Amino acid sequence: MIIIDFWEHAKKTIDKRIVETIAKHYGIESEQPMSLAEIGRDFKITRERVRQLRNKGVRLFINFINENNYLKEIKKFIKDHLNNLGLRTESKLRTILLEKNFSNKEVSILKFIASIHPEVDYHHETDHYRPFFAENNKVLITALHSLNRIRKLILSKPLSILDQEKIYDIVAREIKIHFHKTASLDDLIEVMSVIKELSKNPFNQYGYIDNPYVAPKSINNKIYLLLKNVKKPMHFEEIKNYLDQISKTKDDFLHPNWQKQYSIGSITNALMNDPRFIFVGKGTYGLKEWNLIEGTAKEILLKILKKAKKIKKEILWQKLSTIRKISRNSFNIYICYHPNIKIQGDYVIYKK
Repeated sequence: MIIIDFWEHAKKTIDKRIVETIAKHYGIESEQPMSLAEIGRDFKITRERVRQLRNKGVRLFINFINENNYLKEIKKFIKDHLNNLGLRTESKLRTILLEKNFSNKEVSILKFIASIHPEVDYHHETDHYRPFFAENNKVLITALHSLNRIRKLILSKPLSILDQEKIYDIVAREIKIHFHKTASLDDLIEVMSVIKELSKNPFNQYGYIDNPYVAPKSINNKIYLLLKNVKKPMHFEEIKNYLDQISKTKDDFLHPNWQKQYSIGSITNALMNDPRFIFVGKGTYGLKEWNLIEGTAKEILLKILKKAKKIKKEILWQKLSTIRKISRNSFNIYICYHPNIKIQGDYVIYKK
């Protein structure tokens, strides 16, 4: 393959110590790139001397690529693996190549070439964007302009969140404006993945990476968001199972804060001590902001009856069943056998 051919040819041409320095520093012959200081300890030379070798090696490799006509083939190889927009994130390209049985070494060599050669259209990692490849300089400039617009539209307010459909609409519109193309779903996701500060919660709501509605730090806030989005009371075991399932979800956009798992004790402690949650019976909790009545079905039945003094059985059933999920059989047992309740024809009476 062109990438391995290039590397093996270069190794025979360029000084061995320089090739070793480049290979170690860019992770070509090892699992992880090594720092200049680490290479210096290996070679028993100063960090400054390693830096000089690295810089000289970069110049030699650029000249080697140019003099041996590798540039055209390398750029064609990259172009063949770009998406419909003429783009590809570095991480996505790595995944594609590994799936095609390219080795980690080949991928690392390609990244090295892209990162040093001025004529390979490659955007280095910045504070805002992950590294990505482009078909040519025009596409690279267009991509950056589009990304800047998208970032401004979706992250200008640190505490705002947008649902997935809205995010997709924004990104698709900007791609249409700047690239004059209709983006596929994969294109949308890949463009979004370039933005480092963009993250989401398990409910497909996107926002700034430090947004507490996207990346809650405490178990209390996670439970709050879960209930808020499920929109119904949940049993504490159901909450644990839901959070466990979320923690195992594989999604590059999902914030890492959601990967933590919690014990039943931690969950019940949060539910019992946070004033935002309200107990609604049988281990089930809801949000206080829903204006739920606290207590078990039996306790609420007594509250209704105590206030009414006397009420028709059917009306009492209707009131209770709208507040709590309860079977008709359980309702009949409660009113028939409770010492403070008396049945008189169609009426239920509260007695002290």
